Amino acid sequence: STAKKGSAGGAKKKPKAAAKAKAGARAKAPARAERRPLSAYLLFCRDNRQSLVDRGLGFGAIAKELAGMWNSLTDADKKPYSELAERDKEKVATENMAL
Repeated sequence: STAKKGSAGGAKKKPKAAAKAKAGARAKAPARAERRPLSAYLLFCRDNRQSLVDRGLGFGAIAKELAGMWNSLTDADKKPYSELAERDKEKVATENMAL
């Protein structure tokens, strides 16, 4: 008798759809997860990103350009963003305490 290996007996295979769903499944976030405050750099990026998008730059080029722009700023030029980041940090801390 030339039975194929694994074709007989109690060996059960998982359906492919179930295996794929399980492998790609992500844990659901809680209804209201804690938010992290935005950094001065991210606030700067938020203010300046659209002008780069309008120029037709791609994602990587935008990131490079924003980083270069940020690094060329003086501390005095970065100060407004640092102050906004500090306010956001305080705001997020109070919001997260209410969770």
